Amino acid sequence: MMNDDADRDGQDATFRALMLAAQDGDRDAYARLLTALLPCLRRVILEARPNLQDIEHIVQDVLLSLHAARQTYDPERPFLPWLTAIIRIRLADAARSYKGPVANEAANETRRRIEGVIFLVLFGLTIPLANWLASSVGTTCVPNGPCLIWVAPGLMSASGVLMIGLALVLRDLVQRRLGVGLAAGAVLAGAVISAFLAPPALVIASAVAFLVSEFADLAVYTSLARRRFVAAVLASSLVGLVVDSILFLWLAFGSLEFLAGQIVGKTLMIVVSMPFVMLLGRRDERVGLAPA
Repeated sequence: MMNDDADRDGQDATFRALMLAAQDGDRDAYARLLTALLPCLRRVILEARPNLQDIEHIVQDVLLSLHAARQTYDPERPFLPWLTAIIRIRLADAARSYKGPVANEAANETRRRIEGVIFLVLFGLTIPLANWLASSVGTTCVPNGPCLIWVAPGLMSASGVLMIGLALVLRDLVQRRLGVGLAAGAVLAGAVISAFLAPPALVIASAVAFLVSEFADLAVYTSLARRRFVAAVLASSLVGLVVDSILFLWLAFGSLEFLAGQIVGKTLMIVVSMPFVMLLGRRDERVGLAPA
């Protein structure tokens, strides 16, 4: 604390005498001790951490620790080493509190990117899966038509509608993790894939229904997501499925005869997805992972 050993010893003796008086209840001595310590504390802390920005915060922490531990000080021992130990502890605490949020933010950024890529890949896969299901999986497969499944008592729909409902939810998750720009790009790419994989007679209906419904989903989700994530996913997906069902049936067949089956089938998949969405939202809140 002082370059000259004699001065250091004299300063230590002064501090020790003031601390002893303070331990005996002398408030004036205690006030004089704290006042005398301030320049010494600032100098020692700056020597130990030259780039420290919030030095006064550390000084106050040291003084609080000294106050809490003042009755434990042994007057038979030098005062300055005892004080130095307190300073080191507080500096270590400050270093941990500084690195903690930074490390947590870095971990969250890595998690955001990894999960965003996973959601993006799954979103892309729903399109070929929807086409495969519609042509291969169902309780009944219509010749030169789609395979059908029961979505409610007395109500059937093409099995591919399950993947369309899931795609609407996954689009929202892509936006939450990777941002609205990348989510919009994924919708455009998805429309191209949908048109490429659709039967020739359904190319326009598939591409237009996918594009418009996903952008309707994006618009609703974007307006609600900052306030209520789960509600935003549910509301936007429901709007998107209605738009998709109406557009596809009208453009493909000029009729809404099968609208109920389309809506119920897609809604079932959205409802099944909601527990995962709720768990994801709660996990994000717990670890402090904000939307992109």
